[in-house]
Amino acid sequence: MPESQSTTILLVEDEPEVRNVICRVLGKHGFTVLEASDGQDALQLLSQQTEPIDLLISDVVMPNMNGIELRKRLLETRPDLKVIFLSGYPEGMLQRETLATANTYLMEKPFTPGQLADKVKGVLGLP
Repeated sequence: MPESQSTTILLVEDEPEVRNVICRVLGKHGFTVLEASDGQDALQLLSQQTEPIDLLISDVVMPNMNGIELRKRLLETRPDLKVIFLSGYPEGMLQRETLATANTYLMEKPFTPGQLADKVKGVLGLP
């Protein structure tokens, strides 16, 4: 079984079209993807989830609870969680402390399916 098939990713993106495309791309690469539309939706989903989450992919700017607050909440119980933030804003516009945490990476929108797959595999240490 490829390593990716035992990997669960929590995807938090408020734009349904973007979320659907990312889910399809990750699914084609064998990842299990849990979808949420914002941070509060993600926390609700996780409260019902028994399998561990290997990676959080989250938009930075979302209604109800942004990606930065979500990461902060998740790191309280999962300090080794790896995070990829998605943002349409240049890296320089995000606060430095946003990216200063270990295991946190930024992927600027727009990106290609191949770039996304490569980034996820690289962060997870997969071939």
